[in-house]
Amino acid sequence: MKDKVDFFIVGAPKAGTTSLHNSLALHDEIFMPEIKEPNFFSSAELRSDNLYYNEIIISSLSDYEKLFAGAGEKIKGDASVSYLFYPSTASKIFNYNPEARIIILLRQPIERAVSHYQMDKRLGFVNAPMEAIFADEGNNAPSYFQQYFQLGKYAKQVKRYMDLFPESQMKFFLFEEVKNDFRKVMKDTLLFLGIKNLDSIPVSENQNASFDFNLPLLSNLYRHARIRKRLKKAIPERFATSLMKTFSRKSKSDISDKLRIQLKEFYRDDILALSQLINKNLNHWL
Repeated sequence: MKDKVDFFIVGAPKAGTTSLHNSLALHDEIFMPEIKEPNFFSSAELRSDNLYYNEIIISSLSDYEKLFAGAGEKIKGDASVSYLFYPSTASKIFNYNPEARIIILLRQPIERAVSHYQMDKRLGFVNAPMEAIFADEGNNAPSYFQQYFQLGKYAKQVKRYMDLFPESQMKFFLFEEVKNDFRKVMKDTLLFLGIKNLDSIPVSENQNASFDFNLPLLSNLYRHARIRKRLKKAIPERFATSLMKTFSRKSKSDISDKLRIQLKEFYRDDILALSQLINKNLNHWL
């Protein structure tokens, strides 16, 4: 529909959405707003949940439309990972633009939970062990239980979109595909968006991988959102990538055997339901 956002990358968090967003933003025929996650269609839910991220929330349609004021004739995209989890978001997007294309990236839910937890711990949002958060089942810290564990129960979340949008307007990628052959993911995405010129497939070096800093000082500085944003603007992407490789190490993803067994049971039925729903073999997730 003319003047509407054309496609939405709706999640899941920690499943490769940042890599896809950043690379699509480099394409000459695509416009992604400066704010990566406007969260417009989930603004009410995010405010109600009172999450701990202090993220930007665009709540008025006029402000949302202003984000795309410079798009011209380019294909417009919104990559807000909060759009997958909340029950009413799919219908809000459908009512806004029933012709929109929906891109959903999914990651093995235990790996996703661990990666999400590590990110929050690195940013100083959480200190409690994952085992304690899962055992608490959200009684005392509902936001943590939601963000690390409930977000990984994908079947109902995905079904809400599939009930509204035709199959031809939906595209699914697994994190393994993003990790193992990102250029193919980009090519498939561009074709899905109707872009036929594939002579140049841009790939951003600015990824969102899990890591830990080697130096405590850098770790403490990174926890301040304002400092992170200023550094991103001031330091060229290639140089920033080089610095990250020099002063950071890959995060350890180990969790206790007990918690891993508990989470396998927690997600088993949902993975089986999701596999049938999207017609993808997910046995390796089990």
